[in-house]
Amino acid sequence: LWDSPLASSSSVFVAEPLAYLPDMNILVQGPIREEQTLKELLRSALGTGAPELIQELYDYMRKTAVGLAALHQTDVDVGEVRVWEDELAEIYEVIERLAVPLPHLADAATPLLAHLEAVAAEHPADPVVPSHGTFRPAQVLLSQGQIGFIDFDGFCQAEPALDLGLFMAKVQDLGLNVSDDDEENELLDQETRLARFAEISALCDAFLAAYEAHLPVSRQRVALWEALALFTIMLHCWTKIKPARLTNAMFLLSRHLQRNHLWYETA
Repeated sequence: LWDSPLASSSSVFVAEPLAYLPDMNILVQGPIREEQTLKELLRSALGTGAPELIQELYDYMRKTAVGLAALHQTDVDVGEVRVWEDELAEIYEVIERLAVPLPHLADAATPLLAHLEAVAAEHPADPVVPSHGTFRPAQVLLSQGQIGFIDFDGFCQAEPALDLGLFMAKVQDLGLNVSDDDEENELLDQETRLARFAEISALCDAFLAAYEAHLPVSRQRVALWEALALFTIMLHCWTKIKPARLTNAMFLLSRHLQRNHLWYETA
């Protein structure tokens, strides 16, 4: 990446590699300016509802989209190729492990996942591009109107929808769970939950539109990757023992499936 045009890009900063310490397995990198992360701004803006923070959040979401499009347009041919079917297979593995202590859940998601697989077969993937692989708001650094990307450990070759779907799923998760106190998140009343969902949906729409202004992408493929990411978030409520987040996770997955015409039954 440092040898690509991204190193001198005006849309996003990446860290300069300085040295590798093999004995400690540590990569020493140059600095990227940071006042806060996009995750922190997202939680602050949605938690307070302050108009100036909301506007700042929209601005940074659009800048993040432009930076991601710049990353996807580099010619860095490094990393394994990741496909949607690989992600689906990993989900089935998690379900298999979860079914040991909770056998009644073993086949609960089979109809939904089989349907998503059939939809994926009908909509071919976009060509693979250099991808972050684990792109989330916590990995976007903000400073004086500029952004930087960090944590490229999962760098790979994948269709653009991987980064886009994962990022938007995490934005939605953070949007409903604006506190580190799981019990406080669970106490959201339905009216507040619906209002926050409308706001984070608008944020994601603005993000995706800003990306598409620089690079076309299959929205159906984005929706499929986003569905798997939201489903994984729901699974983590069980595997990471966070039952207080389950209501919000189920809400997000159900709304996403209905909004994108991927499923009409209760998820």
